[in-house]
Amino acid sequence: MKQKNNLEAICKACKIVGGQAAMSRVLGISSPTVNQWATGIRQVPAERCPEIEKATKGRVACEDLRPDVDWKYLRGNTLVRTDTSEDGIFQERELQPQEQGVSRG
Repeated sequence: MKQKNNLEAICKACKIVGGQAAMSRVLGISSPTVNQWATGIRQVPAERCPEIEKATKGRVACEDLRPDVDWKYLRGNTLVRTDTSEDGIFQERELQPQEQGVSRG
């Protein structure tokens, strides 16, 4: 099931930017590479996820593309995604100390 969600995420990202060819141009890679991601032949490399998230203006997040990666840790444990708009665009906010498990003094 996880694989299906990953495929849906990259397909959604491609649709947002205008298709697989458009995604390949945005990322500076070949169209067949993007097609391999979209068809499940190859997994989206984790290092490409932030570029895809940026290209989709947050509508497809790294967590959607590669849920197996600990993005919370990589992002520094201080930002969380919140869906605050009707169009599905995610925003980030700072974690509060109590959410981080940090006590103030």
